[in-house]
Amino acid sequence: MEQTILNAAGVEKRYKTFTLKPTDLAVPGGCIVGLIGENGAGKSTLIKSLLNIARRDGGTVEVFGKDLDSCEREIKEDIGVVFGDQYFPMNFAPATRRGSWRASTETGTRHSLRPILRDSAWTAASPSRTTPAECG
Repeated sequence: MEQTILNAAGVEKRYKTFTLKPTDLAVPGGCIVGLIGENGAGKSTLIKSLLNIARRDGGTVEVFGKDLDSCEREIKEDIGVVFGDQYFPMNFAPATRRGSWRASTETGTRHSLRPILRDSAWTAASPSRTTPAECG
């Protein structure tokens, strides 16, 4: 039996003009999942809530069997997410301080997007940090 890699229960998010009602989602390992729905149905809100980019107003999320709220950093080091509406110019690179950005002035310089995406997802998502020992 495949391990459930994502388990969300009762995930909800409230905005002034929109409410994502409690939503459950379980994704077994090895599966590809697509969210289909009308504009404004809550697909992006659900994804952002599952990543803690938008803070949930209710519910729980586990990824690889670990609680997202207490093991967020460790989980985000093991996943990758690319949104269709994000743009990272090839001359963009992380600065020396975490969470700061600078544009490279060197032409032809290539930068790996992996640390950019990992650090931006972490920086944008949560002010709290956990250590791997807390997530064992």
